[in-house]
Amino acid sequence: LVLMDVGVLNVSRDAWSVSLKAVIVGLQSIVNAYAAAMASCFLIAGALCDHLGAKRVLTIGLVLFGACSALCSLSRSLDVMMVIRLGQGVGAAFILPSSLALIRIEFDNSAEQINVIGWWGAGGSLAMAMAPLLGGYLVAGLGWQSTFITSLAVAFLSLILVIRIEPKSSPKPNSPLDVPSHFFYVTLMGLLTTILLSGTSLSQSVQA
Repeated sequence: LVLMDVGVLNVSRDAWSVSLKAVIVGLQSIVNAYAAAMASCFLIAGALCDHLGAKRVLTIGLVLFGACSALCSLSRSLDVMMVIRLGQGVGAAFILPSSLALIRIEFDNSAEQINVIGWWGAGGSLAMAMAPLLGGYLVAGLGWQSTFITSLAVAFLSLILVIRIEPKSSPKPNSPLDVPSHFFYVTLMGLLTTILLSGTSLSQSVQA
């Protein structure tokens, strides 16, 4: 879901750039907003898995990702789209570590864990490979809004499956959650990621 969204967006952004009347820099800012938010929130998402439980964090991530996907399909403003993509990036950051944590909890046997994680990685690779084809088909046939609606549908189906899972371990609400350190990390990673991505965007804009 998380990786498929990136590939589909890269294919469909020319279509929604016309609708939003966005220039190259604005387009790249929307893409960068998602990446910056996701990179910034990985660590705190992992800590919340211990504090709240992996299932709960995964549920929050899927709900946030799906809701932002729906809002993106309705967006008619570049600025609004950028803010929504930030929220979608946070949801993506919650989904990845919590899904892995849930695999570790549900499968006690090391061999089973390796096997399931292998399928988890293969699914991500397949999603990235299929995303451009899927994105092109959706944009050509149904319009750019359909790419976000597809992400909403996948998030909804995933949420139904996650709700049915009964975790074998309980959350640890008393586990330490160093809020100041996490806030510093999120801020630092957000700044670094934004600076790096902005440099890439500027280079692409100059070449264009």
